[in-house]
Amino acid sequence: MNKDEKIISQMINRQNNQAREAFEGYSPFEMYNMVYDPFGPYSPMELRTLPDEEYEEIHLFANYRYLVQRIAEAGEIKLTAAGYLPPALCRDIYRQGNIKDYFIETGYTKSFRENDTEILNLIHVLTEMTSVVKKRYNRLSLTAGGLRIYRNNALLFEDFFRTYTLKYNWGYQDGYHNEEIGRTGFLFSLFLLSKYGGIPRSPEFYADLYFKAFPALAVQEPDMSVLSYINAYNIRSIIRFMAYFHFCSVDKEFYIGVKEIQKTPVFEKLFVFHPHIDYSDTVMA
Repeated sequence: MNKDEKIISQMINRQNNQAREAFEGYSPFEMYNMVYDPFGPYSPMELRTLPDEEYEEIHLFANYRYLVQRIAEAGEIKLTAAGYLPPALCRDIYRQGNIKDYFIETGYTKSFRENDTEILNLIHVLTEMTSVVKKRYNRLSLTAGGLRIYRNNALLFEDFFRTYTLKYNWGYQDGYHNEEIGRTGFLFSLFLLSKYGGIPRSPEFYADLYFKAFPALAVQEPDMSVLSYINAYNIRSIIRFMAYFHFCSVDKEFYIGVKEIQKTPVFEKLFVFHPHIDYSDTVMA
């Protein structure tokens, strides 16, 4: 690298490490790592280990862990001919009481079949995507790695959390065509909750800040209005992510018509977001 190239590289590096208002004080370099390497060494997020009993407060994970334990106890679980979880097992998972289904709770249906209940289907889909469970010959069993970690809540949670945030399609069955809304920059959404979630705020408050940081995700497609983008973010990031995991509490039963959310104690214990750091002398462009 000649002298001129070195000067240009240093200028670019300084620019990439300057705090930006649209990024809530983080730099482009930090935001790049939030998006593309959220669990890496330059991510501002630190994932803490909780006492075993407190993982019960992470609702979606608690249901998943119950299913993993049932698989471990049985050795394997045979799925139905159509590939779903057995209805009796679905009933047991649902009765753990972590996430309620509107149609079951209001008496519109008494069915606990997986294909009739969104949350049970979500748990099954995620379970097969983790490194803990494998599916062979229409049966679920634990992998060798799963057998090693299924009793360790911290390791089991991290694997599940990485599966949800890095592998799972957040647009699954929601009807919105832009599949990147929500999952892209999910860590920034969690940071926003950490920063602003001490008091009740509307989901739209978070959506506005999210699209301010990621305006390219709000470029209108022919079949999507501005409201559609906001709704997609609210469903994916607020309801099916933050609320299902119980990172935020909501003001409405069954997550219908949520007007306000607020961060929960378990979220504050689990996540730490470090302030902006200038890496310009550490990482060169």
